[in-house]
Amino acid sequence: MSRILVTGSAQGLGRNAATALLDDGHQVVVHARSHHRAADLSDLAARGAAVVVGNLADLKQTRSVADQVNRLGRMDAVIHNAGVYGDTGRHPNLEDHPRVLTVNVFAPYLLTGLIERPDRLIYLTSDMHASGDDSLHDLTWSSRWWNGTQAYCDSKLFITALALAVAGRWPDVISHAVDPGWVPTRMGGPAASDDLEQGHLTQTWLATTDDPEALRSGQVWKHRRPTAVAAAAQDAAFQDRLLDQLAGLTSYQLVEAPAQDRDVRPLTAGLQRDRSSRLIDTQQRKTGPCQQPAPPRLPSPSAVGDLCAGGRNDGGTGRGGHGTTIDAAQ
Repeated sequence: MSRILVTGSAQGLGRNAATALLDDGHQVVVHARSHHRAADLSDLAARGAAVVVGNLADLKQTRSVADQVNRLGRMDAVIHNAGVYGDTGRHPNLEDHPRVLTVNVFAPYLLTGLIERPDRLIYLTSDMHASGDDSLHDLTWSSRWWNGTQAYCDSKLFITALALAVAGRWPDVISHAVDPGWVPTRMGGPAASDDLEQGHLTQTWLATTDDPEALRSGQVWKHRRPTAVAAAAQDAAFQDRLLDQLAGLTSYQLVEAPAQDRDVRPLTAGLQRDRSSRLIDTQQRKTGPCQQPAPPRLPSPSAVGDLCAGGRNDGGTGRGGHGTTIDAAQ
C-alpha cells in the first residue's frame, strides 16, 4: 500500500485517479484550491482520504499546501495533476505571474522541492508541449501581447522538461510525465476524442507499479506507452536554463543534493548563484501585457500547431489572445 498525493483532485482526471487509488487500497491525499471546493471531496474523505487545501495560483498558498502535506508524513508518490488551460487574460497573481504558468509550472516546481522527497513523481503534460516556445524569452508574458493558447503550450513544454530534469538530477526518484490525451473532462470539453476512462490510468499505474519499464525514470507516457517528446524538453542545456528561470521567479532553487538534505533553498536578497557562480536577479518586474478576447472553445490537438506556431495565432502580429479559460484540475 502506498501513500499518494494527487493535486487538483476535486474533479476530472485528478478525482478519477484518487478514486481509483482508493479502490486499490492505497492511502490517498487529495487537494482542492479552496475549502468550498474541498466540499466536493467529502465522499473521498469519508473513505479515508486526507484533504489539503490551497490555491496553486498563489505561491504563498502553494507553500502552505506543501506544509500540509509534510505534516501528514512522507508520500510514496506525488501526481502533479492540477492545471488550467488557455486563460483569455494574463490573470497575474501577487508576484505578477500569469495564472496558467503559475498553476501549471511554478506550483509543481515548488511542490517538487518543498514536499519531502517521494519515491515517484508524475507530472501531467500534453502533446501540445511540442508547440511550446523554447526560447524562454519573457517566460511570464510581462512584455509581450498575451496569447492564452501559446502560454498553455509553453507551460506543458516547461513541465515536461522539469519532469525529465528531475529524473536526471535525482537518481533516487522515479520521475515521469504523462500525456493523458484529449479527454472529455471540463478542461477537455465534450468534443474531446480520447477515452476518459483511460485518461487517469497511466498516472495511477506509474505511481504504484513494479513494472521494470515504468521504473526506468525520465520518460513521457500516453496510455501506458512511451510517447513522443519535444527535443527541447530532453535537452540538458534547456533544462538548466529553465531551472535557473524558475529559481528566480519563485525565489527557490531546486538543487542536486542527497535525499536526506533539503532540496529547496530560499534565495537571499533576490540573488542566487548558479553552477557557474553567476548571479541571477530574481526581483525583476516588467509591465503587464495587453489582453485580447478569446474564441469560446478549446482547440483540438490537431489544430494546436497553427495556434501555437512561433508563439502567435494571429497572422504574425503577436497580438493574439486566443484561448478559453478552463480551470479544470484545481
